[in-house]
Amino acid sequence: MKRRKYIWWAGLSCGFLLLVFLLRKPVLLHVSDGSCACADEEITGFIVLNPIRDRSPEKSAEFFLADLRSGKCSAGDSICINALKNHRISNWQLKNRDDSHGSVELYYRVAEYVPANPHYTKSGEGIIDLVQKDGRWAVTNYSSVF
Repeated sequence: MKRRKYIWWAGLSCGFLLLVFLLRKPVLLHVSDGSCACADEEITGFIVLNPIRDRSPEKSAEFFLADLRSGKCSAGDSICINALKNHRISNWQLKNRDDSHGSVELYYRVAEYVPANPHYTKSGEGIIDLVQKDGRWAVTNYSSVF
């Protein structure tokens, strides 16, 4: 009887530790579909984002992308000049995320902003790099490919 109780508590403890480990990760599962060996690999396949992840980097990126869509940018000239001229997008969907030591890379499925014909858009991939500065997430790099 004591042995069963010990095994039950050991299993419960291991399960709890596994749950704590998984909850710290923003992406619970990413299985590539193997359809291509291309830049799209980060946004293709089966991806499960952790529903209770820290979304503060994503909110900062959303603010940046919404500003970019409306023709504004406050991320700094080195990012904004090229972003507004060549990488403006009309919509986006978060597909994947990679966190490492105070920085976050967010991968999006994006649609190019075409003001002359809003019904014609090319889709592609967008990447935003963020770092934490003074308790806030700041965009340090942005690019998109259509």
